[in-house]
Amino acid sequence: MKRSLCSLLLLSGLLTFGCSKDDTPGTTADTKAKYLVSTTVYGNSSATGFLVPLGNLTPGTVANTNAPEIPSNTAIVTYKDWAFTVPAFRGATIQKFIRDENGGLTPGGELAASPVASAGPFGLVVLNDTKAYVTLAFTNRIVVFNPSTMAKISEIDLSSPQYAAGGASGCNPFALGLRGTQLFVGCANFLSPPIAASGAHLLLIDTNTDQVVKRMDDTRASLAGRPSNRAAFQLDEQGDMYIYCWASYGYAAGQKHGFLRIRKEATEFDPSYFFNCTDYTVAGVQGGKLDYFQRIAYGGNGVFYATAHNPTYDSNPPQYLTDRSLGAAKVNVYTQTMESLAIPRSISQGAGVGFAEGKAIFGGVTTAGTGLFFYDPATNKASTTPDIVTTGGPDDIAVFE
Repeated sequence: MKRSLCSLLLLSGLLTFGCSKDDTPGTTADTKAKYLVSTTVYGNSSATGFLVPLGNLTPGTVANTNAPEIPSNTAIVTYKDWAFTVPAFRGATIQKFIRDENGGLTPGGELAASPVASAGPFGLVVLNDTKAYVTLAFTNRIVVFNPSTMAKISEIDLSSPQYAAGGASGCNPFALGLRGTQLFVGCANFLSPPIAASGAHLLLIDTNTDQVVKRMDDTRASLAGRPSNRAAFQLDEQGDMYIYCWASYGYAAGQKHGFLRIRKEATEFDPSYFFNCTDYTVAGVQGGKLDYFQRIAYGGNGVFYATAHNPTYDSNPPQYLTDRSLGAAKVNVYTQTMESLAIPRSISQGAGVGFAEGKAIFGGVTTAGTGLFFYDPATNKASTTPDIVTTGGPDDIAVFE
């Protein structure tokens, strides 16, 4: 069943997730937050997001009492003591928060990235204290702004046909990645969202000049750079970059999802490497196949953790607030292997992934509860109930470095 991009990401429902007990994990009065969890609570006809600071990963229950309100289903980017919201379809305003010494978050300003509410800010990266970038997928632009002052500096116009591919009317810049002064732009090239032109298409921009240096294309995988994912362009310990390609959410016949690679200092896709996740058979998974990853996080040494979609659990048509079709997966891009983890399946909304303190953290709205589930790779132990219960589905999990 074909679905629209808005139906995937802009949802309303009749569900309320979680509970409202007192906080157990969190911060003391003199400790900065170490982690952030964006959560969404669904009411009768609305959805409300919250940005929840955590000082530790102590098991317990966390409420939204002291969490600032943000757009629902929002991704988070952290830089030093700052956190930025990436609202995707929920408007074109980027919010900034600053972690304080008391475990809370203080508003740090806003950026009106576009007068077009549906411009689509999906990717955000911070180059340094005075320069950051955010994509506007549906107006074919990248906004350059000062993350200290939240003032707009300029725009990079990518509306020229030379940047589009596969018959698309625009390149639709979606995801961003940095390698030194090089900005990698994952372009969706939508034909009819979320169906995109086949192939992986990147633009390389020099951040010294904010000019496009070159375009890179590869036919083996499709849609380079998962939007709203910090690990979309992941540098490993050797300096190689692994790019996750999400293949129109599995809805375009013949497109493959998986990982491409750009070698250290290279500016072309590595022709010797492609981890084809579409055709990989995962042991112990119903149907054996996982057709895209909702969220990914890097755990080091070539290992990613993902909330992976299994289409055999979808209703017809899919029901994104009730179908528990996302399972936890461990993905090794060095050995090109995948395995399923014994964490309960979640609905699509509230399935963030993070990695901290040597363990993978999976958000989930599951039959066993709503919250954060831990997986310890050292012991291969996966939680079957939430280690941290949240009020609302955990959409994203960010770490202050």
